Amino acid sequence: MARPTRIEFDGALYHVMSRGVARMPVFVDDSDRIEFLDILAALVGDGHIVRVLPHAESLSHAL
Repeated sequence: MARPTRIEFDGALYHVMSRGVARMPVFVDDSDRIEFLDILAALVGDGHIVRVLPHAESLSHAL
């Protein structure tokens, strides 16, 4: 069954996450995790229309 079409409108909030396949780690090591956070910070601070509300990480997820 296909996923329902995402409803888009100005001011909408979206839950974005990365998930490891079969519960495998998303990040190889701490430097990998830091690089992800640096990229995320660049998107937030570089004029992109991105706001990060709560942010959490575990070994197999980045929310």
